[in-house]
Amino acid sequence: MSKPVVEPSADSEIVMQALGPEVSPPRHPSMPSLISTRSTAHAPFGGARTPAWPGLFDGTGPVPHGELPHETPAKPLDEVALHRARNLPGIELWSIRQSSRMWTILQSSYTFGVVERFGGELHWRGPEGTAPLTPTTTLLVEPGELQASAQINAPCDLDLILVAPETVQREFDRDLSDEQRTHRFASHRLEDLGLVGHFRRLWQALSDPQANPVEQQSLLRTYLHAVFDRAGSRSQPSQATRCEKALEQIRTMINTRHQERLTLDAFALETGFSKFYLERSFHERFGLPIHQYLKKVRVSRALDMLRKGIRPSVVSTKVGFADQPHMTRVFRDELGITPRKFFTAVNAT
Repeated sequence: MSKPVVEPSADSEIVMQALGPEVSPPRHPSMPSLISTRSTAHAPFGGARTPAWPGLFDGTGPVPHGELPHETPAKPLDEVALHRARNLPGIELWSIRQSSRMWTILQSSYTFGVVERFGGELHWRGPEGTAPLTPTTTLLVEPGELQASAQINAPCDLDLILVAPETVQREFDRDLSDEQRTHRFASHRLEDLGLVGHFRRLWQALSDPQANPVEQQSLLRTYLHAVFDRAGSRSQPSQATRCEKALEQIRTMINTRHQERLTLDAFALETGFSKFYLERSFHERFGLPIHQYLKKVRVSRALDMLRKGIRPSVVSTKVGFADQPHMTRVFRDELGITPRKFFTAVNAT
């Protein structure tokens, strides 16, 4: 049996090295209520107490054995609101206000985002490395891809439009090539003020319940074509090394068996590499430790089930959480919103 590794978690508790269905830690009497969509800062693993998106990390790695996180003053509150476009299926709008979180995006949808208001500097980590987001930046995230903020020094406002892959195929099947239907962006940050303006017009149309559905669909089609053409596409790597294949094997295991009790020993046995080597290589390749990636996948799968109308009480154990209260705490830490409020927002008639 492997020794536990003590690390600060989003629940300010101890995370064990065994990566099974997550154990719900006891609530501390001073922990805030989990009802409001306004949330306080939470600590990323291995770093100072800063808050985060659909997940969080600061890239500093695990805390040495025996070390506990240091408390620092809480950051300002932020607000997260979302709703589905009434006339177009498979479209979600996320509005994030006054946020100092280290947001991480891991969704099953295409995600497009712009920063609406800056209070300082926001640096973003994507496939091309880390770079600042500016008022002219459009952020692009593919389904199943993980990107995250790497540095933020003041609150900002962020708007996201999520488009389900099947919506792209259904709405644009006659216009898109086979390559575009399985699109992999060559560039994940576009610097184009005109494209940002188009994003805002689309956002306004999608968020207006009285808007003309034909106009909404036309704006969406035009925007997606503009993004696909501007971002270009990249081809799959020709040859993967043995290490790269092992890391992808771990990702596949997590993506398909996230509800099970996955352990580092199982990953090592499956790939033939040592646990230490796999942990270090996975962190270097994907930007966060294996156990954090597992948590992000569980949250992403929970979101997908909630979108289908499955109630939070059923979803929690289906995706690997210990119970519904534990899933609620993780949602608050990762997304700034509870599963029940997300369920209500995306299933409203």
